Amino acid sequence: MPSMVDLDAPDERFPKWRQARGCMVELAPGEALYIPPYWWHHVQSLTAETTSMAMWFFEHFPLSSGVCFGVGPQAADIVLMRDVEEFLGKHFPDAPGEEDSTKARPVKAAQVAGFVRWLLPRLRLEASMPEAPEGMLLAEAEALEAKVLKLAEGRREKLLALLERRF
Repeated sequence: MPSMVDLDAPDERFPKWRQARGCMVELAPGEALYIPPYWWHHVQSLTAETTSMAMWFFEHFPLSSGVCFGVGPQAADIVLMRDVEEFLGKHFPDAPGEEDSTKARPVKAAQVAGFVRWLLPRLRLEASMPEAPEGMLLAEAEALEAKVLKLAEGRREKLLALLERRF
């Protein structure tokens, strides 16, 4: 998931970014860097002649399917937000020209944002409910809502707070 912050020119939506401090790591041939699950990171190569490889692996076994190894309970909010974002991103198909996940996807981003704007009043249990998001039938939106709520299992208020901050 790309950063919402423009790393070279952060804007006023992210005031704490200017105080952020990163770590720089240079790897020699044959070395590897382990980044724990859900840790945000940004990679820049020092030269044009660079080869890099990223590997993601999550083992889920029936008796420990709720355990994500290497992630402590303090990361529960990050895990929930990432899981919801990934789930919604997969729901909406790539628009023509947006197949490359390393580039911006304005159509998909607008679809996800439209759905979340529709979902927020429903999560707040407001008296008047919005009409279906643009490009979606109400039944489709409600089915997606049910899946998101199932993913958040009992954390409706936390989901609401996370989505309000993000969107």
